[in-house]
Amino acid sequence: NGVTESVYVSALDQTVDVGFSRPTEVSLTVDVSVQTDNFAGADVVADRIVEYVGGTRTDGSVVSGVGAGENVLINRLENQIVSEETGVVGIGSLTVDATGDGSDDRTTDANGVEIISIGAAEQAVVDASNITVTEL
Repeated sequence: NGVTESVYVSALDQTVDVGFSRPTEVSLTVDVSVQTDNFAGADVVADRIVEYVGGTRTDGSVVSGVGAGENVLINRLENQIVSEETGVVGIGSLTVDATGDGSDDRTTDANGVEIISIGAAEQAVVDASNITVTEL
């Protein structure tokens, strides 16, 4: 993932090469069933998930979310889903797949917090088209 870019530095009146590495993207797939009261719709829920994790919203706009090397915290993800804005009052089930095999890839950190583990050189992302919201 190493990249070298040539950058002109006006103070030196010369071009210098700058090397850096981009994090490897970990694309998440989210499947959630929700209990609702005045449901705002699946797109609103999907966009709230994208706004936390980072990725592409339902309208195609791209947003930043958790930083490179940051784990995705399941409780924060749930807090994005259950809100007055979404009209979701409870979650029946939540599956977050980080490996593409359809299974729930959550684990716990040293403090017992449920997470999707993201490596130091990785970046979690989610595309709204990879989020399924089912109303119970």
